[in-house]
Amino acid sequence: LLASIKYDAFKLHKAIVTIMQHMAVCDLFISFNNCLSLVTLISERNNQGSFPCYFQSYARYYAYPASFYFTAALTTIKLLIVQYPINARLWTKIKAHIVCGIIWICSLTIPIALIVIDKDDVQFNYLQYYCIYSFSAEVWTIWRSVLGGLASVVPNIIVIVTTTWLIVKAVRVTNRAGDKIKWQGLMTVIATAVVFCLSVLPSALFYILEPFIQDPMLYVQFFRATHAIVTINVMANFYIYSLTVQSFREFLRQRAALIRGAICGIRAGGKAARISGVRGDKTTSTAGKKTTSTTAGENAVSTAGEQRSETEV
Repeated sequence: LLASIKYDAFKLHKAIVTIMQHMAVCDLFISFNNCLSLVTLISERNNQGSFPCYFQSYARYYAYPASFYFTAALTTIKLLIVQYPINARLWTKIKAHIVCGIIWICSLTIPIALIVIDKDDVQFNYLQYYCIYSFSAEVWTIWRSVLGGLASVVPNIIVIVTTTWLIVKAVRVTNRAGDKIKWQGLMTVIATAVVFCLSVLPSALFYILEPFIQDPMLYVQFFRATHAIVTINVMANFYIYSLTVQSFREFLRQRAALIRGAICGIRAGGKAARISGVRGDKTTSTAGKKTTSTTAGENAVSTAGEQRSETEV
C-alpha cells in the first residue's frame, strides 16, 4: 500500500493500481479481524457478549464481500481496458476511486441489515474460534440464500466470466500481426483472479454440500479447511505482485539493499567501538605500568639516600 502511494512502485494503469490499493486496505481490515481470533485462541476463552465479539462478527460480513467485489472490479476494468484500448485513458484514478467507494458503501448494507433485524443474534463458534452471526430470525429462511448469492456467488461469476474473456481477448490480440499487449499488468490481474477463485470456490462448495454431510468429524474438518483456504486470497496478493510486476520487484530490491546497508553500518559501528575500547584498555594498562615503574625508582633512590646519610653519621 505504501509502495504504491508514496513511492509509485507499480508501473501499471492508474485505475488498476487504485483498485489494488483498496484491496490492500480491505486485506488489512480482514487481517486485523483474524488477529482477534488469534488473541481469543491464545487466551483459551470465548469472548461472547463483548465488543470484540460483535465487531468480529459484523466486520467479516463487511470485509469479505467488499474484497470479492474489488476483485471483480479489477478483472472487469482490465477487460474494458484491453477491449477498448482507445478509451483506456478515460479510466482515471478518480473514476476508480468512485467505483471502489460504491463497493464500500454497498457492502456496508449487509452488516447494517444484520444489525437492524437482530443485533444480538451473535454467538461464539468453536469450529473456527470466533464469533459469527447465527441467522436465527425467520426472515433469514429465504433472505439468507439471497444475501449469500449477492455477497459471494455474483462476484465469483463476474470474476470467472471476465477473466476467461480477458484471456481469450489477450490471445486473439497476440495472434494478430503487429498487435502487442502489455502482459505484465494482464498477468497480475489473471493471477489475482485465479488465486481468488481457488480460495473462495471451496467455501462455496462446502455450503452446497453441507446438507448432505452426515459424518460430524468430516463436517468439522471440511468446514475448517474451506474457511482456512479463504485466507489465501488475503495473503497471496503480495507474492503475486512480487512475481508479476517488475517495478515492484525493483522497489523491493532497493529497499532490501538499504536495509542491508543499515545493518552492516550498525555492525561496523559496534565493531569499531569494541576495537577502540580494547585499545583504550591497553593504553591505560601501559600507562599504569610506566607509573608503577617510576614510583619504584623514586622509592629506590630515596632508600639509597637514607642509607648513605646513616653511613656518614
